[in-house]
Amino acid sequence: MRIEPGCTLEAHTHQGSLELHEVLRGAGRCSLGGREVAYGPGVCGLIPAGTVHSVRADAEEDLYLLAKFAPALL
Repeated sequence: MRIEPGCTLEAHTHQGSLELHEVLRGAGRCSLGGREVAYGPGVCGLIPAGTVHSVRADAEEDLYLLAKFAPALL
């Protein structure tokens, strides 16, 4: 997934699937369960099913994430 500089993937949930983010390039922040986690290359984040989360890219460059879901989203 690519998030453009300064843009946000707005707050949402995945009721039946957990989500794993692996940051490939860029920088940003993930809001997860009321706290903020810094995202940068090599960072991984696990988001439990049903947890509200959002992701924002820093203003300088695109943020690239590999997002995996278990079970897979169909």
